Amino acid sequence: MKALDILGLQEILEESTAADQHFSSTLVNIGEQAVFECTPGVTPTPGPSSIHALRPGDIDVVAAIGDSITAGCGIDAIFVLGSLTNYRGKSWSIGGDGDLDGSLGNERVITIPNIIRKFHSWRETLYGYSTGTGLKDSPNANLNQAVLGSEADALLEQTKEVIEKMRSDANIDMDNHWKLLTILIGGNDMCGYCANKEAYSPENYKAHLKDVLDELKSNVTKMMINLVPMFTITPLRSVSKGRVCDVMQNILCGCGVDPQFANVIDQLATDYYEAMSDLANSGDYDSQNFTVVLQPSLYGYSPLHNRTTGETDKTIFAPDCFHPNRLGHELLAYIYWNTMVRYPVGMKPLQYPIYSELERQEFKYACPEEDHPYIWTNWNSNNTGNLTFTTTTTTTVSTTTLEEVTEGPDHTDLWVTIGCIIGVVGIFVVIGLICLAKKEMADDTERFFG
Repeated sequence: MKALDILGLQEILEESTAADQHFSSTLVNIGEQAVFECTPGVTPTPGPSSIHALRPGDIDVVAAIGDSITAGCGIDAIFVLGSLTNYRGKSWSIGGDGDLDGSLGNERVITIPNIIRKFHSWRETLYGYSTGTGLKDSPNANLNQAVLGSEADALLEQTKEVIEKMRSDANIDMDNHWKLLTILIGGNDMCGYCANKEAYSPENYKAHLKDVLDELKSNVTKMMINLVPMFTITPLRSVSKGRVCDVMQNILCGCGVDPQFANVIDQLATDYYEAMSDLANSGDYDSQNFTVVLQPSLYGYSPLHNRTTGETDKTIFAPDCFHPNRLGHELLAYIYWNTMVRYPVGMKPLQYPIYSELERQEFKYACPEEDHPYIWTNWNSNNTGNLTFTTTTTTTVSTTTLEEVTEGPDHTDLWVTIGCIIGVVGIFVVIGLICLAKKEMADDTERFFG
């Protein structure tokens, strides 16, 4: 089309469309092959007497706080602008759309609530999960109070909103229902570090998390909190599908995709991990009816790649090459569940062995052990609180350190970011619509553009 050629955008659109078609064809991999072979069992009334004897089927309420990942941004997006849509019902840790394997005649959706439902054969009640699309204040968001663009300092407000929503929900018994809360935060903090290293320091990150845990401990009982460390964002620069992605990544997280800061951001991710680990293993949040557990397997996670060619698998990302898409969320949920259920505290891997499962094409949801049917905690794992680990940083020519980072452009303001996104992608939405109609109205379109 002449207009596209004149604008110099035809090649960009073709690059993006080809990548999206490829990614759409691979979305079914884990979802169609993962096998659920667990025996739900029957949970006795009135249920466990301790959080450390909690089984999956005992969980009554699920909740989550965090950023755009947990809000579900871009999960089913077709165009870049769709990455602003919050597909909360399909969010990895809190979504409740469909069911796990489609066996109930619904859409197949892999999420933590849908896995838990498989253990609820003796009842049909699980509260708190989000459905459909919408912002945090929409009724269907429920206890998914994650917000696009959030950083660690926003979690306390989200926490208070979760507590208030639980208290005001007639379906939730604050004193007797067992609750599971998932926290994933840190990506936007990493993106903002180059602009303000003091505001996004590991010390401030830890302080914000501590405020959240203190608030929950003071106001909620019978709750298990899973802290999920954020993986380093530096591999994002290898995800680009073309110039559209390059522009979007620089708008959303210029610091994270700049090679000169790769070592800095990788170290920051490690420091954030250590902050979470310190809090989870401090013993300050463990009691008979309350516990905090570190689920570390996403910390060592990076975009999947062909281990022979080294080529990054771009199929797990939304069209903005920044947020995980449907397959990405399925992977996050699968890895998170298996880490939580399969491994005792102190033995949880920093990188889930997904490659061996991919090579075998054998995916199984972890089941509680027969002689230990409980979700692993610090206490029932006999953990000393000392979790040692090693890290592998991204190869780079940079020698910049945390102390050497100087302030750069600030990409962290949410409204500025949204404005930039709309400005950059608006023209591509129009172009996309034109291309979709191309086969039927090619002649008319050609005449229209002269």
